[in-house]
Amino acid sequence: MKKLMSAAAIAATATLGLGAAALANTELSSQDFSADAADWAGDSSHNAADETLEATGSTYSYYQGVAADPLFRTTPIGDGLISELDFEVVSAELSDGQGFDLAVATSDVTTGDHQQDHIFHVGMVGGQVLVNSSNNTDFATNSYKLLNENGGAYGVLSDGWYTLQHVFGDDGNGFGQVTFNVIDRDSGVTAWTAVRPIRQAGFDVPTAEVGGVRYMWLTHMEAPFTFDNQLLEQVVAAPHEMDQCKKGGFEAFGFKNQGQCVASIQANGNAHN
Repeated sequence: MKKLMSAAAIAATATLGLGAAALANTELSSQDFSADAADWAGDSSHNAADETLEATGSTYSYYQGVAADPLFRTTPIGDGLISELDFEVVSAELSDGQGFDLAVATSDVTTGDHQQDHIFHVGMVGGQVLVNSSNNTDFATNSYKLLNENGGAYGVLSDGWYTLQHVFGDDGNGFGQVTFNVIDRDSGVTAWTAVRPIRQAGFDVPTAEVGGVRYMWLTHMEAPFTFDNQLLEQVVAAPHEMDQCKKGGFEAFGFKNQGQCVASIQANGNAHN
């Protein structure tokens, strides 16, 4: 079911760790499930009536093949990547201990191998639906992780649709990070945010060594859930130095020529060589 505007447009820009605002992002993959559930394998199916994805267990996607491409996996994330999936909260249909994990993994840019999983945990604890994040799944709803990771969970206050958003970017010091955003789909308000470093073999990974995502994986669920609007975008950042506009650099920012690129910097009062 197609939504009118991506929740990524505003929420991601503020959390990328970039020195400039984002321009229009480049859509790499988008599924609104209006026709089918192409690319999803496992315990899920297309709900033609509601134009959604119905999942009853472990199911995964390669973003319509984008994330399975070895070249994509060995391409640095650049200005950043955004991954999204909407899910519906219907509290009356859940019991304590029921939930799911949503994993999106990054790749080692040199080898294309698995680097790290970045996981949303969603589950019912004490009669309330909670959301939290970590880097490991237990293949079962873990109430301890839901309650204690990142200094505390987000308690979903009302039933409805929410967007689980991964924002892969730079921490401002040259190392990769992931920002986990929970967005109220109807209002577009970011209800909860957690930031975690991208690590490999126990060490923080330089942003230039973070490759493209490998998959989106719903690792488990103890009850059926409904999902919608899978999205993968490449972030395009605005230039903040005139040198970035030279030698064809303006094209990377979506400008028609170098003059437009330079003018955008001057208009924002950021102009320097």
